[in-house]
Amino acid sequence: VGAVRKREELKEALSEVSSLKTKYSDCNFENETGYTLYSAIDTALVIINSAIERTKSIGSHYIEE
Repeated sequence: VGAVRKREELKEALSEVSSLKTKYSDCNFENETGYTLYSAIDTALVIINSAIERTKSIGSHYIEE
């Protein structure tokens, strides 16, 4: 997912990142790297969901149908 966003690619990214969250949800992270990974997954999900819900182009980010 980059500056030019396509709905189908966003949905694919959402599926992939959601599966990563599921894969790592049962892990017991004991170090900073693990927490950073899980935080990055959550951040990616927020960004992807926001991009899917957005109907207008904003700044350099725009949706290509």
